[in-house]
Amino acid sequence: NDPRLPDDVSCNGEAIKHMVFRKVPVVSVHQCGSTGNSVTTCTNSVELCAETLASEGYTNFSWVCKEISGRFEDSLSNNTIFTLDSSVHITGYQDVEFYFVGKNSTCMAIDTMHVRFLQRPTANAGLDHVACGNSYELNGVWSLQPSDNYTPTCQWTVGQKPDPDAIVTWANTPHDSIVEGVQVSDYGVYTFIVREITTMGDAASCFDRDTVTV
Repeated sequence: NDPRLPDDVSCNGEAIKHMVFRKVPVVSVHQCGSTGNSVTTCTNSVELCAETLASEGYTNFSWVCKEISGRFEDSLSNNTIFTLDSSVHITGYQDVEFYFVGKNSTCMAIDTMHVRFLQRPTANAGLDHVACGNSYELNGVWSLQPSDNYTPTCQWTVGQKPDPDAIVTWANTPHDSIVEGVQVSDYGVYTFIVREITTMGDAASCFDRDTVTV
């Protein structure tokens, strides 16, 4: 009561404020079929996977990418595929971030998948050749040229021999130089295979082969 008022007079007020407590979405990206928030691809597409943990009842989830042109198979699905536009050409590699966003009105959660798009090499084993004698220098050509920031790698193998017991001796071990010397025990037609492998990401999945006949 206000002491300035008579005892039999009171002055009271009341106000009501309505509060809405919203549940914060919980999102988590991961490699499809595995764990981790980074993936490397040697193609023009990548599979993206995410979980909406403890977010049952919230449907406003979406994938977002603003760094490179392309399209999502379904941007509103937890698991989707993103494909680069045909106008996009990867030179060497390009790192791109994809965001999985969960929204519940003004409450938002974001998790990030880091994707490295690799340029696939185009192996070149050189031109077919007729060699005089039993030795020859294989002259492959790098498709992704060496630079200060990139060292390519390759691997030569024997494809076919005129005789299964014929012996091929390599000038270097391991035979991983794009220009590689060989010596054979038997005369005849041999095929040699070079595999150029990119060293800018997952080497096991990003390579190309070519064959030369000597």
